[in-house]
Amino acid sequence: KLVTGVQTCALPIWINERFGDAAKAASWRARAEALKANMFKHLWNGKFFCHQLPLNCEPLDAHEKERLSLSMAYALNRGILTTEQKRGVVAEYKARRKTTKGFSEWFTIDPAYSPSFKGNPPGRYVNGALSPFTAGELAKGAFECGEEAYGWDILDRVAKMVKRDDGKLYFLYDPVTGAPQVCPSTMPEMNSGRSSS
Repeated sequence: KLVTGVQTCALPIWINERFGDAAKAASWRARAEALKANMFKHLWNGKFFCHQLPLNCEPLDAHEKERLSLSMAYALNRGILTTEQKRGVVAEYKARRKTTKGFSEWFTIDPAYSPSFKGNPPGRYVNGALSPFTAGELAKGAFECGEEAYGWDILDRVAKMVKRDDGKLYFLYDPVTGAPQVCPSTMPEMNSGRSSS
């Protein structure tokens, strides 16, 4: 969310520059730069951004600094990382692909929270299910940092899933079986596959 916050600052910068308010544009630019500096100071673990930074509370478990969130795939494409940092993030996903028990590395979160997160056990919903939206952002990021073969491999694997599922792409998949997951009752619209055409 912080990455999106830095990206969001671009709009008021652009608007204020276009309407001739250089002072307001500079103020928004300073906010974006401060947010980015604090993100790297407090959340960057040398390979990727940590998922959460507990403030005024204890961490949920001992894995927070190694937890890779779907947000990291989005961060690849938000203009916040250097090319080298992007390559490092892609390398982390590739490494986890080799060690995961799941069918892919398109995690909503890895490692999952145990015994559960918001009532979802590991491998369910955003607590470790695998997602095509992570796959898409990861593929796009791979293409942008010189990892074209990996980006193409991701798209090829997604295409095979769509073919397997009669032209449908689901919101989430079971990490082990690859079966589409039914989402919580608060999101029934996500339970039907979407046509890829």
